[in-house]
Amino acid sequence: MQDLQDPGNDLTKQIDFVKQYTDRISNLSSETLKLQNQILKKAENQNKKSRENIIKFEKQKNNSSEEIKRLNETLKKNKRYQWLLRT
Repeated sequence: MQDLQDPGNDLTKQIDFVKQYTDRISNLSSETLKLQNQILKKAENQNKKSRENIIKFEKQKNNSSEEIKRLNETLKKNKRYQWLLRT
């Protein structure tokens, strides 16, 4: 803004001044919108990765739970078998 010269009382210079000022605001608004879109895209990508990680961890949790259940069943069978051997 400081590099724009004071138009004084000249109407043509005043119009040009306002046009330059308006153009700068428009350009800044466009740049702001571009930056906001980049931020939004980055946030969306991070959210997508987070959702993928959550799904992956839920699958791992389910697999671990199934493995624990299977191992517990095997342990029970082994305990029964050992009990039968003792009697």
